Amino acid sequence: TALEERSKEFENRANYDPLTRIYNRRRFLEILDRGINNARRLNQNLSIIFFDIDHFKKINDTYGHNAGDEVLKTLALLTSSTIRSSDVFARWGGEEFLILLESTTIENALHLAEKLRKVIMEYSFPDVKKVTCSFGVTAYHHDETGEVFISRADSALYHAKEGGRNRVVGKKKRLAETPV
Repeated sequence: TALEERSKEFENRANYDPLTRIYNRRRFLEILDRGINNARRLNQNLSIIFFDIDHFKKINDTYGHNAGDEVLKTLALLTSSTIRSSDVFARWGGEEFLILLESTTIENALHLAEKLRKVIMEYSFPDVKKVTCSFGVTAYHHDETGEVFISRADSALYHAKEGGRNRVVGKKKRLAETPV
């Protein structure tokens, strides 16, 4: 009925990024809370991959915003087809993305991030052709908040960019602030 359709439309707007059709930041944070609670309760691993497109502004400036939008949509499809169906993939904002990996060690998350890096780098995007991404990876520690967890992944991403882009950097806990 019309009411049910409208309700679904509101739910979609609340949970999904309209361009890429993947989860939005708000929905990711809700799922992250649930993932953290499960990891604590069941004493399971939980990891995050935080990545973004290298030189995305240059893509928009050179090829136009429509081409930039196509890169975002294509990247979302490539990533979705590479990760497990149980992984939670979301657009954080702009050209930034997060993947939440339940029951996954940092080593396995690093492996997946490297696989994604290669898949994206080797793909020929319409108009733009070559696109690279930088990745920050970390594992959850049961004594921290989701904000600290994401912040550490963001810090690892920053180190990947500082190190020359198109790379994967992992960060363990505060004791090991150097890349893994």
